[in-house]
Amino acid sequence: MPAGDPAEWLVLGIESSCDDTAAAVVRGDGSILAHRVASQVGLHEQYGGVKPDVACKAHAAAIQATVDETIAAAGIQPQRLTAVAVTIGPGLSLCLQVGVRHALHIAAQHQLPWIPVHHMEAHALMAAMPGVLHQQQQQQQQDGQQHPKMTFPAL
Repeated sequence: MPAGDPAEWLVLGIESSCDDTAAAVVRGDGSILAHRVASQVGLHEQYGGVKPDVACKAHAAAIQATVDETIAAAGIQPQRLTAVAVTIGPGLSLCLQVGVRHALHIAAQHQLPWIPVHHMEAHALMAAMPGVLHQQQQQQQQDGQQHPKMTFPAL
């Protein structure tokens, strides 16, 4: 695990499991400092679905700029990152390789730990992310609603 106060960690997340290239810088307390998505909408329509080799090339073309823009939008230098997280599956293997290679490169370049992320677990665990829970609680207070806390309804 990275050193320091977990609430102050700055984690770069990279997602390339299918047809969008995405990156985010998230603080350990769940605050999203920045995120960017390079969409492939329209690129696969002629095939009637996602074509893995086309998606892979689009990821390769977009990943550097997507990650660089995300880090810049977060207002930090890559050296300030605490770790790099990346989707390792499930997903299209050709596409996943692009994200994993880029994450490993950044981690090695800045001597950071890298965190392999299971795509479906990440979806399920988003409900328990500190920033998400805080936003839900605020919304419930504004609506005057009382809902039971269901941290892991899908597990």
